[in-house]
Amino acid sequence: MLLVAPGLLVASIYMVLGWLMRCLEAGYHSLIRLIRLTKLFVLFDVLSLMVQGAVGGMIAQNSQAAVENGERLVLGGLWDQLFFSRFVVAAVVSHVWIASAPACHG
Repeated sequence: MLLVAPGLLVASIYMVLGWLMRCLEAGYHSLIRLIRLTKLFVLFDVLSLMVQGAVGGMIAQNSQAAVENGERLVLGGLWDQLFFSRFVVAAVVSHVWIASAPACHG
């Protein structure tokens, strides 16, 4: 469960960015279309969680080979979560663009 909880928190952060961009009507500042923004990041997050969850079962086995393979796959799943760094880039770029040219409501 220790591996799964941070992923669920990150998924909520992805959703907040999409919601915020819609509320600010700043979709044109996004590197990724708003329709795909949340779905894309949540998809990669869910895939990473599924891999890590399945591997948890492998590590629970008494077989030494299964444990070693499971440890490698957990590390692979954690590397997959580095996809979060792409989210940070998208969020920072969107923030800079919005701050430099806010939407005008008249």
